[in-house]
Amino acid sequence: MYKTIVTAFDGSEFSKKALEHACRLSKTDYSEITAMYVIPRYEEMVGFLRTESIKRSLFREAQKILDEAKKTALSHGVFISATIQEGQAAEKITETAKLLKSDLVVMGSYGWGGINKVIIGSTAERVIMNASCPVLVVK
Repeated sequence: MYKTIVTAFDGSEFSKKALEHACRLSKTDYSEITAMYVIPRYEEMVGFLRTESIKRSLFREAQKILDEAKKTALSHGVFISATIQEGQAAEKITETAKLLKSDLVVMGSYGWGGINKVIIGSTAERVIMNASCPVLVVK
């Protein structure tokens, strides 16, 4: 039985499937779900200069993506809270799960990573290795 679930949501097909799975678990166990979106720090990877305008735009886009997650959850009859983090995705997911004392992390097997997977490795793999709770990876 799960009391708290963290689910990583980036709007990708796999994250949508992960969210739906988390919602089904929540309906069964009455668990609380926190959906999270992590804004990557591209400037650290490629010397990208991020202005305040770009930062606001990234946060607005993240909010739109999490609003989609909230609508999906409501369609399943589940309320979720949402958080936007900034940094390395796997690190932020594991930190959030630990902070919330989550019983489970639910995430998709792939996100929007594309070429980033080659550069920084698989987020799912890193979460599995570093999470303080079980991780359910959904395909």
